[in-house]
Amino acid sequence: MVICTIFGGGMMEMHESIASPQVYEDSMLWMPWKEMHAKTVGFVSANAPRNGRVLDLMCGTGKLLRDIHAKRPDLQLMGVDNSAAYLQYARSGCSDIAWVESDVRRWFHAEPFDIVVCHGSLHHLPLADQPNLVKTMRALVKEDGLVIVADACVREYDGEQDRRLAVLELGAAYLREMISANQYVPALMLQVGCNILASDLASTEWKSSARQHEEWFLWNFRSFTTEKTWEPQQVPDKDGVGEFVWVLRP
Repeated sequence: MVICTIFGGGMMEMHESIASPQVYEDSMLWMPWKEMHAKTVGFVSANAPRNGRVLDLMCGTGKLLRDIHAKRPDLQLMGVDNSAAYLQYARSGCSDIAWVESDVRRWFHAEPFDIVVCHGSLHHLPLADQPNLVKTMRALVKEDGLVIVADACVREYDGEQDRRLAVLELGAAYLREMISANQYVPALMLQVGCNILASDLASTEWKSSARQHEEWFLWNFRSFTTEKTWEPQQVPDKDGVGEFVWVLRP
Protein backbone atom coordinates (compact mmCIF):
# COMPACT_ATOMS: atom_id res chain seq x y z
CA MET A 1 0.00 0.00 0.00
CA VAL A 2 1.15 3.54 -0.70
CA ILE A 3 0.39 5.83 2.22
CA CYS A 4 0.81 9.46 1.36
CA THR A 5 -0.43 12.70 2.83
CA ILE A 6 -0.24 15.36 0.17
CA PHE A 7 -2.68 18.09 1.08
CA GLY A 8 -2.04 21.46 2.65
CA GLY A 9 1.67 20.82 2.71
CA GLY A 10 1.99 21.53 6.41
CA MET A 11 2.76 18.23 8.29
CA MET A 12 3.45 16.03 5.31
CA GLU A 13 4.65 12.58 6.24
CA MET A 14 5.37 10.55 3.14
CA HIS A 15 6.13 6.88 3.48
CA GLU A 16 6.29 6.24 -0.25
CA SER A 17 5.21 9.26 -2.20
CA ILE A 18 3.58 9.37 -5.61
CA ALA A 19 2.46 12.90 -4.91
CA SER A 20 3.71 16.16 -6.34
CA PRO A 21 2.59 19.78 -6.06
CA GLN A 22 0.98 19.44 -9.50
CA VAL A 23 -1.05 16.42 -8.35
CA TYR A 24 -2.41 18.52 -5.50
CA GLU A 25 -3.40 21.31 -7.88
CA ASP A 26 -4.99 18.86 -10.33
CA SER A 27 -7.05 17.24 -7.57
CA MET A 28 -8.97 20.51 -7.19
CA LEU A 29 -10.77 19.66 -10.43
CA TRP A 30 -12.04 16.34 -9.09
CA MET A 31 -12.57 16.59 -5.33
CA PRO A 32 -15.33 18.43 -3.44
CA TRP A 33 -12.94 20.85 -1.75
CA LYS A 34 -12.96 23.10 -4.82
CA GLU A 35 -16.11 24.66 -3.33
CA MET A 36 -14.40 25.29 0.01
CA HIS A 37 -11.47 26.82 -1.87
CA ALA A 38 -13.67 29.10 -3.98
CA LYS A 39 -15.62 30.26 -0.91
CA THR A 40 -12.42 31.17 0.94
CA VAL A 41 -10.90 33.01 -2.04
CA GLY A 42 -14.12 34.95 -2.55
CA PHE A 43 -14.48 35.91 1.10
CA VAL A 44 -10.91 37.14 1.48
CA SER A 45 -11.07 39.05 -1.80
CA ALA A 46 -14.32 40.75 -0.78
CA ASN A 47 -13.43 41.57 2.84
CA ALA A 48 -9.71 42.36 3.01
CA PRO A 49 -9.05 46.11 3.40
CA ARG A 50 -7.25 48.00 0.66
CA ASN A 51 -3.52 47.14 0.78
CA GLY A 52 -4.27 44.81 3.66
CA ARG A 53 -2.07 42.00 4.97
CA VAL A 54 -3.21 38.38 4.60
CA LEU A 55 -1.50 35.30 6.06
CA ASP A 56 -2.06 31.68 4.97
CA LEU A 57 -0.81 29.11 7.49
CA MET A 58 0.20 25.72 5.98
CA CYS A 59 -0.20 27.23 2.52
CA GLY A 60 0.96 24.13 0.59
CA THR A 61 1.45 24.89 -3.11
CA GLY A 62 0.19 28.44 -2.65
CA LYS A 63 -2.86 28.03 -4.86
CA LEU A 64 -5.15 29.83 -2.43
CA LEU A 65 -2.88 32.88 -2.22
CA ARG A 66 -2.22 32.91 -5.96
CA ASP A 67 -5.97 32.94 -6.63
CA ILE A 68 -6.46 35.74 -4.10
CA HIS A 69 -3.58 37.69 -5.67
CA ALA A 70 -5.24 37.40 -9.09
CA LYS A 71 -8.38 39.07 -7.69
CA ARG A 72 -6.70 41.51 -5.27
CA PRO A 73 -3.17 42.40 -6.42
CA ASP A 74 -3.11 45.26 -3.88
CA LEU A 75 -2.92 42.86 -0.93
CA GLN A 76 0.29 41.98 0.89
CA LEU A 77 0.23 38.17 1.01
CA MET A 78 2.35 35.75 3.03
CA GLY A 79 2.27 31.94 3.07
CA VAL A 80 3.96 29.68 5.63
CA ASP A 81 4.62 25.97 5.10
CA ASN A 82 7.25 23.42 6.14
CA SER A 83 7.52 21.71 2.73
CA ALA A 84 10.43 23.00 0.64
CA ALA A 85 9.08 21.26 -2.47
CA TYR A 86 5.65 22.84 -2.17
CA LEU A 87 7.13 26.29 -1.52
CA GLN A 88 9.45 25.99 -4.51
CA TYR A 89 6.36 25.30 -6.62
CA ALA A 90 4.56 28.24 -4.95
CA ARG A 91 7.44 30.64 -5.68
CA SER A 92 7.53 29.59 -9.32
CA GLY A 93 3.83 30.48 -9.60
CA CYS A 94 4.03 33.95 -8.04
CA SER A 95 7.06 35.88 -6.87
CA ASP A 96 4.94 38.78 -5.55
CA ILE A 97 3.92 36.73 -2.48
CA ALA A 98 6.18 36.24 0.55
CA TRP A 99 6.78 32.50 1.02
CA VAL A 100 8.21 31.33 4.36
CA GLU A 101 9.51 27.83 5.07
CA SER A 102 8.74 27.02 8.70
CA ASP A 103 6.74 24.74 11.00
CA VAL A 104 3.66 26.76 11.93
CA ARG A 105 3.76 25.34 15.47
CA ARG A 106 7.00 27.25 16.09
CA TRP A 107 6.52 30.28 13.82
CA PHE A 108 5.28 33.72 14.83
CA HIS A 109 5.21 37.21 13.32
CA ALA A 110 5.33 40.34 15.42
CA GLU A 111 3.16 42.48 13.12
CA PRO A 112 -0.48 41.29 13.11
CA PHE A 113 -2.45 40.61 9.93
CA ASP A 114 -5.83 41.82 8.71
CA ILE A 115 -6.87 38.28 7.76
CA VAL A 116 -5.36 34.95 8.83
CA VAL A 117 -6.34 31.81 6.92
CA CYS A 118 -5.87 28.11 7.60
CA HIS A 119 -7.43 26.36 4.62
CA GLY A 120 -7.86 22.58 4.49
CA SER A 121 -4.79 22.10 6.66
CA LEU A 122 -5.63 22.09 10.37
CA HIS A 123 -6.11 18.32 10.33
CA HIS A 124 -2.51 17.84 9.17
CA LEU A 125 -1.40 18.69 12.70
CA PRO A 126 -1.64 16.09 15.47
CA LEU A 127 -4.90 16.53 17.35
CA ALA A 128 -3.17 17.88 20.46
CA ASP A 129 -1.54 20.67 18.42
CA GLN A 130 -4.69 21.85 16.64
CA PRO A 131 -6.17 23.97 19.47
CA ASN A 132 -2.73 25.54 19.99
CA LEU A 133 -2.66 26.69 16.37
CA VAL A 134 -6.15 28.18 16.75
CA LYS A 135 -4.78 30.15 19.72
CA THR A 136 -1.79 31.25 17.60
CA MET A 137 -4.12 32.45 14.84
CA ARG A 138 -5.89 34.66 17.37
CA ALA A 139 -2.55 36.18 18.36
CA LEU A 140 -1.58 36.80 14.72
CA VAL A 141 -4.71 38.74 13.70
CA LYS A 142 -5.58 42.37 14.36
CA GLU A 143 -8.29 43.18 16.89
CA ASP A 144 -10.61 44.24 14.05
CA GLY A 145 -9.42 41.49 11.70
CA LEU A 146 -10.78 38.10 10.69
CA VAL A 147 -9.59 34.51 10.86
CA ILE A 148 -10.85 31.96 8.34
CA VAL A 149 -10.60 28.24 9.03
CA ALA A 150 -11.74 25.84 6.32
CA ASP A 151 -11.55 22.11 7.01
CA ALA A 152 -13.00 18.66 6.46
CA CYS A 153 -14.77 17.13 9.46
CA VAL A 154 -15.86 13.65 10.52
CA ARG A 155 -18.68 12.78 12.86
CA GLU A 156 -18.03 12.70 16.59
CA TYR A 157 -16.46 9.44 17.70
CA ASP A 158 -15.68 7.53 20.87
CA GLY A 159 -12.35 5.72 20.96
CA GLU A 160 -9.88 4.63 18.29
CA GLN A 161 -12.04 1.97 16.64
CA ASP A 162 -14.93 4.39 16.25
CA ARG A 163 -12.53 7.09 14.96
CA ARG A 164 -11.41 4.75 12.18
CA LEU A 165 -15.02 4.02 11.28
CA ALA A 166 -15.75 7.77 11.18
CA VAL A 167 -12.85 8.56 8.83
CA LEU A 168 -13.77 5.52 6.72
CA GLU A 169 -17.23 7.00 6.22
CA LEU A 170 -15.78 10.35 5.10
CA GLY A 171 -13.12 8.78 2.88
CA ALA A 172 -15.66 6.55 1.15
CA ALA A 173 -17.89 9.60 0.64
CA TYR A 174 -15.03 11.45 -1.11
CA LEU A 175 -14.53 8.54 -3.50
CA ARG A 176 -18.28 8.14 -4.08
CA GLU A 177 -18.66 11.86 -4.85
CA MET A 178 -15.75 11.86 -7.29
CA ILE A 179 -16.99 8.78 -9.16
CA SER A 180 -20.67 9.74 -9.25
CA ALA A 181 -19.95 13.30 -10.46
CA ASN A 182 -17.69 12.30 -13.36
CA GLN A 183 -18.09 9.73 -16.11
CA TYR A 184 -14.32 9.28 -16.16
CA VAL A 185 -11.91 9.74 -13.26
CA PRO A 186 -8.14 9.40 -13.84
CA ALA A 187 -6.54 6.54 -11.94
CA LEU A 188 -4.18 8.97 -10.22
CA MET A 189 -7.10 10.94 -8.79
CA LEU A 190 -8.67 7.72 -7.48
CA GLN A 191 -5.30 7.01 -5.86
CA VAL A 192 -5.40 10.45 -4.27
CA GLY A 193 -8.75 9.61 -2.68
CA CYS A 194 -7.45 6.26 -1.46
CA ASN A 195 -4.30 7.89 -0.06
CA ILE A 196 -6.35 10.36 1.97
CA LEU A 197 -8.36 7.52 3.47
CA ALA A 198 -5.21 5.49 4.19
CA SER A 199 -3.59 8.50 5.90
CA ASP A 200 -6.65 9.01 8.09
CA LEU A 201 -6.82 5.34 9.05
CA ALA A 202 -3.09 5.23 9.82
CA SER A 203 -3.26 8.45 11.89
CA THR A 204 -0.93 10.50 9.71
CA GLU A 205 -3.83 12.93 9.34
CA TRP A 206 -6.04 13.84 12.27
CA LYS A 207 -9.55 14.90 11.29
CA SER A 208 -11.96 15.82 14.07
CA SER A 209 -15.60 16.82 14.32
CA ALA A 210 -17.17 20.19 13.53
CA ARG A 211 -18.26 20.47 17.15
CA GLN A 212 -14.66 20.00 18.33
CA HIS A 213 -13.50 22.76 15.99
CA GLU A 214 -16.16 25.11 17.30
CA GLU A 215 -15.21 24.40 20.89
CA TRP A 216 -11.66 25.53 20.12
CA PHE A 217 -12.99 28.64 18.40
CA LEU A 218 -15.13 29.60 21.39
CA TRP A 219 -12.08 29.45 23.66
CA ASN A 220 -10.30 32.08 21.60
CA PHE A 221 -12.77 34.21 19.62
CA ARG A 222 -15.71 36.45 20.42
CA SER A 223 -17.92 35.00 17.68
CA PHE A 224 -17.91 32.98 14.48
CA THR A 225 -20.13 32.09 11.55
CA THR A 226 -20.27 28.70 9.86
CA GLU A 227 -20.92 27.71 6.26
CA LYS A 228 -21.00 24.14 5.05
CA THR A 229 -19.63 23.90 1.51
CA TRP A 230 -20.00 20.15 0.99
CA GLU A 231 -22.27 17.55 2.59
CA PRO A 232 -21.59 13.90 1.77
CA GLN A 233 -24.46 11.56 1.05
CA GLN A 234 -25.15 8.20 2.67
CA VAL A 235 -23.30 8.89 5.92
CA PRO A 236 -24.63 9.01 9.50
CA ASP A 237 -24.97 12.44 11.13
CA LYS A 238 -24.81 14.47 7.91
CA ASP A 239 -25.06 17.74 9.84
CA GLY A 240 -21.60 17.32 11.36
CA VAL A 241 -19.79 15.65 8.46
CA GLY A 242 -18.34 17.32 5.39
CA GLU A 243 -16.43 20.49 4.60
CA PHE A 244 -16.89 23.75 6.48
CA VAL A 245 -15.71 27.36 6.32
CA TRP A 246 -15.68 29.29 9.59
CA VAL A 247 -15.18 33.06 9.84
CA LEU A 248 -13.88 33.94 13.32
CA ARG A 249 -13.99 37.38 14.91
CA PRO A 250 -11.68 38.39 17.81
